Amino acid sequence: MWPWGHIAVAYLLYAGIVQLRGQQERLFPLVAVIIGSQLPDLIDKPLAWTFSILPAGRSLMHSIRTILLVVTVAYWIGLRCQREDIAAGFGIGVVSHVLVDPSPSVVVGLLQGECGQLQWVRYLLWPLLSPPPYPTDQSSLQVFLDFSLGFSEIFEFVLFAVAVVVWLRSGATGYRAIQD
Repeated sequence: MWPWGHIAVAYLLYAGIVQLRGQQERLFPLVAVIIGSQLPDLIDKPLAWTFSILPAGRSLMHSIRTILLVVTVAYWIGLRCQREDIAAGFGIGVVSHVLVDPSPSVVVGLLQGECGQLQWVRYLLWPLLSPPPYPTDQSSLQVFLDFSLGFSEIFEFVLFAVAVVVWLRSGATGYRAIQD
């Protein structure tokens, strides 16, 4: 999934949870949602593609073990600072990122019982399992140069547009802070 898709999914989850709880969106938790939605790729991809420290662009920060640790530490810090809302926003971003990373064909295959599709989500159990052999594990620049507009990419743009509309309708949290 592309960065704007991750932001859209994370924000829509956050907005839904806030709405269900009868609360209002707040700036710092919203910023934490956005940061969390990007963090796995901001760590894994450079460490794999630029520095060759990790085996793949989906490994360390895409692993359930690491996510549990990072979200637990963030929540502990949130409790100590009496800002559980920021920690929860961060957690929503990080967890949603990893859950929506598999391609639509992988998700459909898994839902249809195609066990061969499990190979594409092995990163969830890294380092217990090796990451999948992604053909795009090369460089950030190359991934963007190879960008093509297919169904998934269009869907992500539409999803991002929906997220922007929801954000505007909910009061455009943080917009004034950006303007000042």
